[in-house]
Amino acid sequence: MVMKFVRLALAAAALAGFGFGAGQATAAPSGPAAAVATAPGTMLLAQRYERGRGCEPRRALRKAYRLGLNRPVIVRDNRNVVVVDGRKRGRVVTVRFAQARGCPVLRIR
Repeated sequence: MVMKFVRLALAAAALAGFGFGAGQATAAPSGPAAAVATAPGTMLLAQRYERGRGCEPRRALRKAYRLGLNRPVIVRDNRNVVVVDGRKRGRVVTVRFAQARGCPVLRIR
């Protein structure tokens, strides 16, 4: 039992020497979304706000395309809604998305 512990301790020391140790300090990544030593499952404020709040126009276009619109185009983008026009089965279709997380659909015409 003691030999098993000694082997394990030697293996951990050898791995720490090669840079695989858990306690070894490493250089922190740079940038606004740099991770710091935080508890698992938590997120820095910079990371949270970097994702963007509301419905981004690019996300609205992707969602309109997934809804079946061909050649979707942003018609209006203000603080309340993002309006996208496209074609579906030969007709012009207008989709209105709310400026909320996940781009919820308000109306399809």
